[in-house]
Amino acid sequence: MGQMLFDRSEAELIGLARKGDGAAFADLIRPHYSAAFRMAYGMLHDSQEAEDAVQDAAFTAWKKLGNLRAESPMRPWFLAILANRCRHVSKTRSRSVASAEIPDFATTWTCLTRRSPARSESHPRQRGPV
Repeated sequence: MGQMLFDRSEAELIGLARKGDGAAFADLIRPHYSAAFRMAYGMLHDSQEAEDAVQDAAFTAWKKLGNLRAESPMRPWFLAILANRCRHVSKTRSRSVASAEIPDFATTWTCLTRRSPARSESHPRQRGPV
C-alpha cells in the first residue's frame, strides 16, 4: 500500500494522514527529510541533535496536522516546526552550558571568607572570625 501512496497528490496524502493514516504521513515527510536534516544540522551543529530535532518536528507535525491549512504546502509548514524545535534545543543547550559554568556560590563564599591562621596573626586588630 505504501507504494501506491507515492502516486497521490500532497492534498490527498494530507487528507489521509488527517484520518490517521501513518503511511500517508510518512509519504508526506519523506521527500522533505534531507532538507530538514540539513537545516537542523546547520542550526545545531550536531548530527545526533539534528536527527532528534527532525524526529521531534515530525511527531509535532503529525499531532498538529489539523492546523495545516488545506491550500498550504507541507514543506514550509514542516520546516517552520523544525526551525522552532531547533531554536528550542539551542536555547536549552545554551542555558545548561551557562549554568554549568557558574561556580557554586556557597563554595566560593567559603573560600573567600576563610581566614588562614597566618593571616589572622599578621593583623592584630582582627579579633576573631568574621
